[in-house]
Amino acid sequence: YGDGTFRPGQGITRSEFTAIAARFDDLTGDGESPFGDVAQGYWAYGQILSAYGKGWINGYPDGNFKPEGAITRAEAITIVDRILGRTAARAETPKPVYSDLPEGHWAFSAVMDASGW
Repeated sequence: YGDGTFRPGQGITRSEFTAIAARFDDLTGDGESPFGDVAQGYWAYGQILSAYGKGWINGYPDGNFKPEGAITRAEAITIVDRILGRTAARAETPKPVYSDLPEGHWAFSAVMDASGW
């Protein structure tokens, strides 16, 4: 952070996680933002555009990225799966093993893949 701290016990935002992920690869973030809430002067603008351009992240249906929102477990797993090029391509559909994760959930395949299914 600008004050020289790391804040290891603090939660992480969508933009912070995306910036960390983008820094593990060559940045390609230039051009116009596809997200209504990520302006060119935003501190993680280049990293967000780079991750978006590589297909690692998406925004929400309303066209926003919600950069200051907390990242969910499903979002983090999905980003990591996309970075690693992993997909849950299996001959059969995995049976839901989590009572709160139905097959129709947008991150079902990524979560099941990360769970070792």
